[in-house]
Amino acid sequence: MLATISYLGTIHIGVAIALFVVASTTVALRFYCRVKQRVRLFADDWLSLVAAVLALALVVEACLWSTSGGFGYPLMTLKLTEVITFFHVCRKNAVRND
Repeated sequence: MLATISYLGTIHIGVAIALFVVASTTVALRFYCRVKQRVRLFADDWLSLVAAVLALALVVEACLWSTSGGFGYPLMTLKLTEVITFFHVCRKNAVRND
């Protein structure tokens, strides 16, 4: 595990957290308005809630990538275990076109 987080890593974490706060606030306000107006909740409302939960997973990923994955550091300066962790995170993120 890296002892320090790079400058780019802190930016990555900060942006991920800020966007999650905006997204979850928007979803919360959406549900509040729907309930306040006594309007029935439809599938798009519930899907926005699912998307907010998945956004939380992206925040966790950003933190892992920046702390133990070596995000923001030159590849040649990382230890082998950090490179392996980085590529494991990349591989988990890859969209497979099988």
